Amino acid sequence: MTGEIGFQLTDATHFTVLGRTGSAESIDAFELLWQHLTHRIFLKNSNLEYVSCNQAFAEDLGVELPSQIKGKTDFDFFPTELAEKYRGDDLRIMAAGHPEELEEPYLIRGRMSLVHTMKIPIRDGKTGFVGLLGIFGDITEKKKLEAELRFKDAAVRSAINAIMLVDLDGNIMYANPAFCRMWGYADAEEVVGRPVEDFGFNKYMRVQISGLLPKLSEGWSGKVQILKKDGSSLALQMSIGLVVEKERVIGLLCSAVDITFQEHLQQQFKEYAGREQKRLASYLHDEIGQDLAGILLLGSALEKNLKSRNRGEAKVAELIKEQAQQCIAKTRELIRQTYPLHAVCEGLPATLADLCRSVSQKSGVVCRYSGGREQPCIPHSSTLELYFIAKEAVHNALKHGQPASIEIRTCQQDDVFQMEIEDDGRGMPSSPGQGLGIHIMQYRAELLGGCLEVCGRNNGPGVVVRCLIPIKHLSEKPR
Repeated sequence: MTGEIGFQLTDATHFTVLGRTGSAESIDAFELLWQHLTHRIFLKNSNLEYVSCNQAFAEDLGVELPSQIKGKTDFDFFPTELAEKYRGDDLRIMAAGHPEELEEPYLIRGRMSLVHTMKIPIRDGKTGFVGLLGIFGDITEKKKLEAELRFKDAAVRSAINAIMLVDLDGNIMYANPAFCRMWGYADAEEVVGRPVEDFGFNKYMRVQISGLLPKLSEGWSGKVQILKKDGSSLALQMSIGLVVEKERVIGLLCSAVDITFQEHLQQQFKEYAGREQKRLASYLHDEIGQDLAGILLLGSALEKNLKSRNRGEAKVAELIKEQAQQCIAKTRELIRQTYPLHAVCEGLPATLADLCRSVSQKSGVVCRYSGGREQPCIPHSSTLELYFIAKEAVHNALKHGQPASIEIRTCQQDDVFQMEIEDDGRGMPSSPGQGLGIHIMQYRAELLGGCLEVCGRNNGPGVVVRCLIPIKHLSEKPR
């Protein structure tokens, strides 16, 4: 301290001014302490003239030594408007006799900042208040961060999308108002701290996420089916990303949009498309097929007649008959592809086994089907979608992978139906794109309320196409 002023804290709110009592060592120690604090500290007398300050405050004011501010006032260092503001605060605090905390502007080297200041009136035991002690620190960045956090919080709270934070144990740590409205809860207090299973995220969702966690650094998006508070069902398009702190995953950030109406429209379109496929197949069979069969009979009769008369035109009639036979074969294959009746009548396992036999015969590639003991009862429309997914996956394998063998597997695990198409071909390209075939397979899987992923094999080159469907979307009473 400068001069002969020392002080000590006598209770929670007041300092008592002393003469140089106590040992010189203790006063020097206090001087050393306050000179090296990063906070700015100053001491003023009752005339609001500076008595002393620490080195950090002296450097802000542009003086070399703290002792050089003695006898000066705020008007010597700050603009008039700011100096008057400081003086008015000092007078009010000394008159009130109580410490006060302020957030106020502060000019340092021509740059305006915001500081948090504690001003404490000091007194001696006889004459009353004789000065003021000030301690302050820069809070500009803190205030910017607080404003940024308030803005982000307001944005999340105002978002149309449902947003929730989930810890690694699967418990919800935060839910915004849109989440509560979407699920039918009054507020977040009914939600926070509870496991995701309480909100309709069944084991199917856990299977999806656990299988995709290694890839979540790139994000994950898919359709999920959940249950609202009142028990009604809701279809969501959900996106999931990792919450990372210091290179350590601490949770998941989930965002969801209600697509129940769109799913209803898709289901209607799916049913309409199925009816149209059936109608087209019937037309090809009943109309075009019959016309072609008639042409074949006429061609055969004409050939027989011309041959009996040794006419050279018999060759032309034979060509007409052969062309009719080829058209009939192509029409049957088109009917099979448009509306495979065997898939509807025989069920998925028999249909996939038939697909494997057909592929092996036509391509020479070994193609096998294996099904687990537990197979769910799958409705006709879903059987068709799964058949077309498997067929497209096999086609892609033959076209791009040049495999020696292909295996189709189906099984039921808990409440999830799984179908895998695995080949031992060349594998995934170094920078795989997504062609129309993959998009169509994904679309068909989503129509069934499931998801589809394409990845490399674990035990060598090749590709695995995996389709996961919740059992509840495949359930149907046996016919």
